[in-house]
Amino acid sequence: MCIKNKKELLSQGNKKLREDGLSIVSHVLYVVDPYVATKKLINLKKNILSIGFLHIDLSKKNNIYILGGGKAVFPIVKALEEILIEKITEGLIVVKEGQQGILKKIKIRIANHPLPNKAGFYAAQEIKKIAEKAQ
Repeated sequence: MCIKNKKELLSQGNKKLREDGLSIVSHVLYVVDPYVATKKLINLKKNILSIGFLHIDLSKKNNIYILGGGKAVFPIVKALEEILIEKITEGLIVVKEGQQGILKKIKIRIANHPLPNKAGFYAAQEIKKIAEKAQ
């Protein structure tokens, strides 16, 4: 995330105070970025997936499914895909228009938010089918 109108914000008033304020805000936006936070929290070394203090031996798992929806789902899943690309069996996320991007192994469905539509209904059915494979 970045401040797109930085030049405009620095064009008046106390420039030094504004620069300091924008520096703080920029840092906060970086720290809370879902992509950055996911990359910091999760890593894979050999077959050991570490999520904070949790460690999972993926050699004992047959399949990895990634499912999700919501405002932060795309950047989170983009980071997960980069970490787990060879290990992912299947995945699907639901985003609203304008929040999608390109993923390599995980399918993306676009649905309305906050009011549901048929696309969201069908995406939920697809997610359910994939989730049932994980049982």
